[in-house]
Amino acid sequence: MLKQLAVWVLQSRHRLTLAVAFLLIVPLLNFMAPMIAVAGVLQFGPMAALPWIAGGWGIVGAIQVIANPDPIALVYLVSAGVSLTLAMLMATVLGRTGSLTLALQASLLAIVGVLVAFYVAVDDVTAYWTNAIEYLLASARESGTQLSQLSDQEVSEGVTLIAQYMSGVAAGWAFVALAVSILGGYAMWDHATDKGRARFGRFRDLNLGRALAAALVLLAVVGSFAGWVPGANAAIVLLLAFGLHGCALMHWLRQRFDWPEWSLVVFYGVLATTLLGNPFAVMLVCVAGYVDAWFNMVRVAPRGQAR
Repeated sequence: MLKQLAVWVLQSRHRLTLAVAFLLIVPLLNFMAPMIAVAGVLQFGPMAALPWIAGGWGIVGAIQVIANPDPIALVYLVSAGVSLTLAMLMATVLGRTGSLTLALQASLLAIVGVLVAFYVAVDDVTAYWTNAIEYLLASARESGTQLSQLSDQEVSEGVTLIAQYMSGVAAGWAFVALAVSILGGYAMWDHATDKGRARFGRFRDLNLGRALAAALVLLAVVGSFAGWVPGANAAIVLLLAFGLHGCALMHWLRQRFDWPEWSLVVFYGVLATTLLGNPFAVMLVCVAGYVDAWFNMVRVAPRGQAR
């Protein structure tokens, strides 16, 4: 299905506009719009694809203004524009460098830069997240969830602790979303064209490197022992990035030992089911990716071998 969609979209530039607009409008398909943007940039080039992708976003913006002109719709429109912009920028890096690893590393640095800019722009980051979390908790209590059984002191202490590190969690998942957009768009473009497969490298060969691994340790130590909260939040972003590295390691293991494809389905299914409950599996994958960054267990498969 994804290949057919990519083939249809990449046949002409005006279809980029239609595809981006449609995917942004349909709720369950929103995540695919940045993927289409990445595929479009790789196919037509950044300058040629930009006006057509912006046109799709503009159509959605006009519909939102006319049909639902409220602050929530505006926030969605802005976030969609930011996601498309970052996806196009990283697709440009991917096309210019010809390296999937460098593009994902650049994406990580870009998200860390956004995190730094957020701390510079917001005077009191903890208060910002505290207000946002308390608003969500108030809504949850009104709906009669189990949060209503907690005392005000328990809720206040929990909110304060979460608010300190919410920036890192949000930025970390923003990186994961951007990486998925790059990987999905790259795969769609690579499989939809008649040229060779995996021209810019394979996901299973991803290695974020020892420099980022050392940076994670340094930031974690400074954040924990020196009480530098921004450093701890940056460490959270890097930790989640090594979770992506761990997923690449799983892909390499499947190829190396010729495991069936359903093993990946089980792997991601376990991650998804434990994500909102006990995130032990997620932490295990992050640790595995971090260890691999130091010891380089991933080996590039022989050329010409199937994905």
